Amino acid sequence: MQKLLSLTFAIFCLSLFSFTACQLQKSKREKLYVEVMQIHDDVMPEMGTIHRLKKQLKAIDTTLVKSPSYATILDHLSELEKADEGMMGWMAEFSNPTPDTEEEKALEYLENEKIRISEVRDQMRKSITSAKGILLEIKTTATSDPNTKK
Repeated sequence: MQKLLSLTFAIFCLSLFSFTACQLQKSKREKLYVEVMQIHDDVMPEMGTIHRLKKQLKAIDTTLVKSPSYATILDHLSELEKADEGMMGWMAEFSNPTPDTEEEKALEYLENEKIRISEVRDQMRKSITSAKGILLEIKTTATSDPNTKK
């Protein structure tokens, strides 16, 4: 009787441990998914900023602006466009692993997606900062040059 009770208790403990381990893995997957989406959600509102900056750079009359060069303006436009495409591409390709996806594969996928969306975030922030800088330079040059029309 004592052996049966011990065996039953051992099986119960093993089952409980297995269930808890599965819950921890699921929590890790969910936590990682939340981290990926948090990065996305933090930077997604900046898409409007990117579109606004592209519009402002396209509206510059390069015949009136002495510095920076037209090529520099095009470089900044290109960087904003790459950032825009990076986010749109990431969103089109991202797919949360289904519950039946093998845990190890799901975690690996989400880790890779966290890296990818972090790179998109960095690219977006860099292009925004750079474009704002060039627009400020143009504004400063235009206000300090009496020959430049406003």
